[in-house]
Amino acid sequence: MNAFRRLIDHSMFHRIGLLLLLPLAVFASPSAERYFPLKPGSRWVWDITVTTPDGDVSKTTGTRQIGSEVVRSGNSYIQMLDSMQIPGSEAHAVLCRVDDAGVFILEEQRAENTEQCDIVLPLKTGQIWNKTFMGRPSTSTVLGLEILQIGAVSYEDCYHIRTQSDDGACKQDFWLAPDVGMVKAEITSKGGGRMLLRLREFKPAAK
Repeated sequence: MNAFRRLIDHSMFHRIGLLLLLPLAVFASPSAERYFPLKPGSRWVWDITVTTPDGDVSKTTGTRQIGSEVVRSGNSYIQMLDSMQIPGSEAHAVLCRVDDAGVFILEEQRAENTEQCDIVLPLKTGQIWNKTFMGRPSTSTVLGLEILQIGAVSYEDCYHIRTQSDDGACKQDFWLAPDVGMVKAEITSKGGGRMLLRLREFKPAAK
């Protein structure tokens, strides 16, 4: 459990969260809007498996709840609250906003407290952009559309996006499904650590 706690405290889960399921606003393309179906009240539950570099395996669940809109420095953001079922762990709040150029996130709990563009829009195969991931300069690439099987459910037309740190220390792959958002994500480290998220349940906001 101590190794698991250290891995979680290293912010792997919420760093995934910053990159995924990012919502709201009006997208330039209706098809792009389908991959970010977030409205206040929406909720996701993921099964999470963490493997440490020593080979220890731990399992838990993670949730995301979409809250209300807030205003910071003249920009409107929506609140996302991520949490994990681990004794003593605290929920992590992230603010995000969307415009025609991309998805922007703001972590008020971090000392630097600066906005970052995490996903460039519109989504299209071959799109490449630079960003900071796990505190490292990194490159993100839209690899293409895929069919993904999660348990008994098959998700078609999933965008597969990969983020690789420039120094090769860590890599993230995640898949966005139409009308659902993130259905799977995987982070691996050069040292052998791995975190896998698979969607268990998605409850859209009440109409």
